[in-house]
Formats: sequence, structure tokens, C-alpha cells
Amino acid sequence: MKILAACHRLDWTGAPLILFRLLRALSARHEVTLLEPRDPNDGGPLRALYEEAGVLVVESVRPGDFDVLLANTLMTSHLARHAARDIPVLWWIQEPRNGLHAIRHGAVDLETFKDVDLICTPTIWQRDTLYAPYLGETDRIVVPYGRPSDQPTGRRPPEMEADGFHIITLGYLSRRKGQAVVIEALSRLNHGKVHLHLLGSETTAPKEAAAILELADRVESPEHRIHFHGARPQADVVDFLARGDVFVFPTLDDLLSISILEAMSQRICVIASDFGAIPELVVDGETGLLFPKADAGALAAKLATAIDDPALRRRLGEAGHRAATVKHDFADHVAGMEEGLARAVANRAARDTRPA
Repeated sequence: MKILAACHRLDWTGAPLILFRLLRALSARHEVTLLEPRDPNDGGPLRALYEEAGVLVVESVRPGDFDVLLANTLMTSHLARHAARDIPVLWWIQEPRNGLHAIRHGAVDLETFKDVDLICTPTIWQRDTLYAPYLGETDRIVVPYGRPSDQPTGRRPPEMEADGFHIITLGYLSRRKGQAVVIEALSRLNHGKVHLHLLGSETTAPKEAAAILELADRVESPEHRIHFHGARPQADVVDFLARGDVFVFPTLDDLLSISILEAMSQRICVIASDFGAIPELVVDGETGLLFPKADAGALAAKLATAIDDPALRRRLGEAGHRAATVKHDFADHVAGMEEGLARAVANRAARDTRPA
């Protein structure tokens, strides 16, 4: 197939990174072209990786020159609807609850839901709980995210001190991502030196990021060390995860995030909020630890348990790795998306041959 893909960003955030990994895999069997966003965030660091992978990145195209369009996230709605006049479209909706906010505030063209040929979501929760009122009669599939393959790690990041307990978080700084909950939980711990490492951009939601960093300044002490590392390349993220003691995913609104799968790939113990579809993979006491969303006290209790019980951390890290490998195999993810693209093409062909 000649696949055209579109995304709203080329930065290190979740949906763009997930799309990159998929397109890189698909390019081994298909001709893949990416339409560059009009305003790539943070200079579009993924652009160079696309070029290294042999995926052509272009500023403009004629959709009719391709077999199918893969439109990534709700933010491509206007493009997807326009392209649907000339080409089959698979619309990959990756947003959690914040996507409903975008819909209600007019950032999404609602006609796209009926004009595209297939809608894909990573979770049943999105399809049946969040977006069911908008899907209408349009065909839809669920394709879970794929766990990235185990990646070799390099040296210990120089920013990680040798002593103390190290908590790792991933995600751009914002209220939605929940870093403030972790900082509040940290302030309640009395377990020796504890380091909190925040990896993620402060430019996506600058006002919210500033508030989080101000809170960090108030909480930091000789025993509670908070380190902000900004947006980092994937190799750096792997090194932090491989050498951390726990990975905390405190989200107030997310999917079963690629961040959780990356952490499980490194066998680090995962502590996550119980939001949305997360408990489908992070089972409390079995494959990780869960706490009620936004409850800093409950998170502090889970952190205390993890600090006091290294054997539990190791057991949960190994169990999480096994569960993610079985439920989120990357080859299965690529095959599912590949089948979805072919299904979008078939749906368009069937629609075009239907009697008027």
C-alpha cells in the first residue's frame, strides 16, 4: 500500500512517538509518507528519526496519489475530512477524556466521524465510554498499543545520584499528567533521601508547568530532592527507567499510556493512578501498584510500601514485564493497524460500489 500519515506534532509526546514507531515498522512492507504538521512542536525532533527510518516527510501532497490516509488523533479531524473526498481514511483517536473537551470547544470537525471509513481506538474504554455518542454507524476497531522491544541501556544518567530512592515520571508538565500529586506525596514521606525525576517538556502547558515547578521548589529539601530534566531523547528515557526504583504514572486523564509499557519493558515497578483503562494492565499487587486518582496520601502509602520492600518491587517489575509482553506485543499492534488500513480501503470500495 501507499500509506499517507498525518499527525499534529513531531515531538516526544505520546501519540507522535507511537505513530513514529508504527510507521517505521510499516515502512518495511509499504511505501509510507508523513505529512509534516504546519507547526511542529519543539522543532519537531522526530523529523530526523523519520528520515533515518526512510519515511518521507513532506510539506504538501495530493491525497489521491495514495491508497489510504492514517490520520493520527482528533486534532487531524479537518484534514481527515477533507482527504476523505479522495482517499480512504483510518482515523486513529488516541485522546482520553481531554478529547471530549476538544470536541465541546469546537476544535474537532464532528462531520469527520461519519465521513471517514474506519475509526480506531487503543482501548475499549475509549470506544464504549468516551466516544460512543459520536461514532454513529461508522465502522470501528480497537487495536491495543504495542510494548516497545527491550532496549539495551547505557551508563547511569549522570543526573542520578548513587544514593537514595529514585522515582521516575514521564510526561509533559501539566495538571492532567498529575506531577503535582507525586510532589505532594513526596512531601509526606519520611523514608530517608528520596529523589523525584521529572522527565517531560515544560512548553506544552507553560502556565501549568510553572505552577508545578513552584510547588517543587516549596517541597524540595535535603531529604526530598526533585530534579527536572525536560524533554529527553528515547535513549535517555530508557536509561532513567532502567536505573530507577519505581516508575510513577499519576495521571488524572490518560490512556493505558505508552509510558507504562516503556517502564514495564525495563522491569521497573509501576505505581499508577486507577484512571480509565489503566487497571486492565496494572493490577494492584500483581503487576504493579494502583492508587485512587489525585489521592496524594494514597500514593504516599504505596511509595512507602515500595521503598520498604525491595523484593516486592522486583516481583512486580518482572510480573509487569510478562503481562505487557503478552497483552501488548508490538508485532500484534503493527499487524492490527495494518489490517485496519486494509479494512478502511475495503470499506471505501464497498461504499463506492453500493447502489445509489
